[in-house]
Amino acid sequence: APGTDGAPASSLQADELAALRRRAGAGEAQALFELAERHETGRGVTADKGEARRLYTLSLEAGNELARARLERLGAR
Repeated sequence: APGTDGAPASSLQADELAALRRRAGAGEAQALFELAERHETGRGVTADKGEARRLYTLSLEAGNELARARLERLGAR
């Protein structure tokens, strides 16, 4: 399906994911949280609960308290 600017959705999603990964790599709490959500649900990436837990933990350590509830929901492993 086309994106809002006429570019194919897959191209937009790839660009969005690349930008999100850059921000997460820089330690940005919200980006880590969003990337964790994607790994938890499999949206745009391979679903991987272990990676989701790792990223939620980093997000929490970077100051995002919302990540705490997600970690509790996923359970510690």
